[in-house]
Amino acid sequence: MKPALLLIDMQKAWLPTMDPNGQETSLHFISGCVKAFHKHGFPVVTVCDATPGQKPEPGDPDFGPPDALGILPGDIQVLKTHENAFVDSELHAKLQEIGCTTLFLCGLSAIACVPATYFGARDLGYTTFLLRDMLFSHSHEYSKAIENSLCSIDIDTLGFMLRNVKWADK
Repeated sequence: MKPALLLIDMQKAWLPTMDPNGQETSLHFISGCVKAFHKHGFPVVTVCDATPGQKPEPGDPDFGPPDALGILPGDIQVLKTHENAFVDSELHAKLQEIGCTTLFLCGLSAIACVPATYFGARDLGYTTFLLRDMLFSHSHEYSKAIENSLCSIDIDTLGFMLRNVKWADK
């Protein structure tokens, strides 16, 4: 059992289109999660929307995640073209290659790509959690509703799990 942090569509171009309510706190929490995963030697995976003909495109300045999140050059990046990041992408193969079985999801949109990837992960047999207060959508209330309806944990619970669970193949 090995965890991975998945940052879904955390692209500079998309954040301004999301509800600003709580966004600063969410970005701070996600940055803390990235640091914690790095500290414990667990994988951080950025999943970026690369739908053909849609901006931003790979290579555009706003394609990647905000610098403040602390993504490192050695972190994994996966490009996706569907709401469910597992469809027609390398995500499942990359996670299997490094032995990940438990996924912690954050990002956007809370009403489309995040839940689609959540259910896609569960269908593939991953133990999957949403990270509370780390989801974005055009409506802060909709983000909260998704957190409350699916299996989500807060940052304190995540910290406890990273420190105390005996993860195999660290």
